[in-house]
Amino acid sequence: MSISYDVETKLDEADRAAELDDVRYTEEQVFGRVKERLIDSLRNLPEHV
Repeated sequence: MSISYDVETKLDEADRAAELDDVRYTEEQVFGRVKERLIDSLRNLPEHV
């Protein structure tokens, strides 16, 4: 499977979950969490040799 397939699958799951839930998040809340996770992931990468 490709990364784009995985991303599309997760987006579809999120769309379905959003239809069932009344909670809504702002753009800042969503992308702020994404940014935090990306930064944490980058911090945990091994040093380049």
